[in-house]
Amino acid sequence: MKSKYFYRYILLISLILLILQSCSHKEEQLGYFQFVNSAELAICSNNFDGALELYKKAFQIIDKPFGKDLYNAALLSGIQKDSLNFRKYLGKIINNLDDYRHLKQIFMFQYGFLSEDVFQSLLANKVVDYDSVLVKEMAFIRDRDQLFRPMYDTHMDTIEVLRKLNLNRIIELSNATGFPSHRELGYPTFMRHHDHYIVLHHTAQRRSQVKSTYDMLPLLRRAVDEHRIDPEIALQYLSMQNDADKSDIVRFEVRSYRHELLPEGFAEKQFIPKFDHDKIQKADSLRSAWSASSIKDIKKKALYLNSTSYPFIFSSVQLAVGNLKSDMSKEEILEQMEAIEYFSEPLNEDLLYESNE
Repeated sequence: MKSKYFYRYILLISLILLILQSCSHKEEQLGYFQFVNSAELAICSNNFDGALELYKKAFQIIDKPFGKDLYNAALLSGIQKDSLNFRKYLGKIINNLDDYRHLKQIFMFQYGFLSEDVFQSLLANKVVDYDSVLVKEMAFIRDRDQLFRPMYDTHMDTIEVLRKLNLNRIIELSNATGFPSHRELGYPTFMRHHDHYIVLHHTAQRRSQVKSTYDMLPLLRRAVDEHRIDPEIALQYLSMQNDADKSDIVRFEVRSYRHELLPEGFAEKQFIPKFDHDKIQKADSLRSAWSASSIKDIKKKALYLNSTSYPFIFSSVQLAVGNLKSDMSKEEILEQMEAIEYFSEPLNEDLLYESNE
């Protein structure tokens, strides 16, 4: 008969093993977008080796990573002179791309990471990993969306018919095989927006004015959960809908302003929205539920992109340029500057210290 100490010993060992197993799985429980966010923050700390490791872990979670994440990983590999991973990530991008001009501009001409011989070798071994028929259909949807724009005064009814037709096709595809994404379409030239996103943009604009317009929340929520759209882009379109019940979805842009009468110092500044502590907490809570970056993380990424020469892509950092009306007087410009400074704050290092308070 075994003593009670033996059973206590077995119980203790079991608890230790359970704790160790829980710790080992803690990292695995992180989702794709959380790993990508951590990788981007590692880049902002110039921890390029750590960022590459985090991207590798993210890429193990889904079958086909997002294009901008492979692009960042390829850029990191080039900087770190990791030729094996550089060719691997660049090869995956080329397998999902038709237009290589931007890719060559960055990796070959700007930084010299890519030789013509290596590029030709990658092309020779290319395995097309996208549905060319669906790519053409999304390009057709984009062109059809633009047919009568911007003739809103004379063709608004036709523009609306075409927008609904395009949106219904996207919804139909979403219900049948999933929201059209990089899985079927490959990667866009600049790694950000697919052709059919223009329909999402115009649907959000329309709903901001006419509330009977389709609410894209269910469509985009499912697409994010299935890793078919970047949560930052999804939240951008939902914020554009300007719905009262979605006020916690804040639109966070890094904005600069252009006008010949603006003082030189002001024209060189970049501004971000000014939110109070309660607004930021609510926004961050919602953003966390969507696997998106916190406001503090966005500030950190925006500051890094503003200071580095490397063209990393962080989808949470949305740049915008406000072109003030050309016929504004000097007095009107000064009034506009006061309004900008009241509702916004300059993008600078002090913001990070304020976020820690």
